[in-house]
Amino acid sequence: MDGTSLQSWAVARSMFKGCMALPGVCKKNSPSLEPHYFESNLLSFGKRQEVVFTEENILKLHKGGWALPEFRFWIKHPFSAFERIKILREFGNYIKVKKANLEYLLVLLSTCVEATAVYMNFHPFCVALMRNEEGPICFFLKKNNIPLLILSRNKNGFWHTKFELPKAEPRVKLSFTSIKAGMQSCLEQVNPYEATALGDYQVEGYLPLMDKVGYCSRITAKELPLFI
Repeated sequence: MDGTSLQSWAVARSMFKGCMALPGVCKKNSPSLEPHYFESNLLSFGKRQEVVFTEENILKLHKGGWALPEFRFWIKHPFSAFERIKILREFGNYIKVKKANLEYLLVLLSTCVEATAVYMNFHPFCVALMRNEEGPICFFLKKNNIPLLILSRNKNGFWHTKFELPKAEPRVKLSFTSIKAGMQSCLEQVNPYEATALGDYQVEGYLPLMDKVGYCSRITAKELPLFI
């Protein structure tokens, strides 16, 4: 993937996972927003191509700009397209209003870590860095035994996030001491070494793996900063 394709794919994947974490949105009857490439420069939220954006318009959405989906696809399935657009708009509105609660932290964490996973899969430096590594990596809020999010590698070798409990024992556990600390970490507002020293979060397990993921997350944040 070149720069624009990598960034737009990371944005689309992060929006998809952020939407899945929205309170009350991810239900069995909710339409799938999993992104798919089906033509050069075009990304669809869902397999049936109801809501299709160009790569350039995906990046406009990321920057908080106004971008319409491609009308020639939208008009074919207007009702299901409207459902998907409604969820995407809800996600955009929700993430812009910072809330110091667990639900918001989960949406923010899902958005940021999924974008990092895309960079770990396709950014040349990150691919080389993560070549021989495996997960899962679990993110916790301190004193909570159930992970908020899991970053793992699937059987095809691609990193992705999920909410289900891992079948394998975590190689790394990262625990935020508070919701505020988790939000600041996601937004790259703290130095990771200072945060560890001050006890804002605790890392257990194979520390070199977490260092590598952290490095990839900083590359991602530099190229795709969150405008919230």
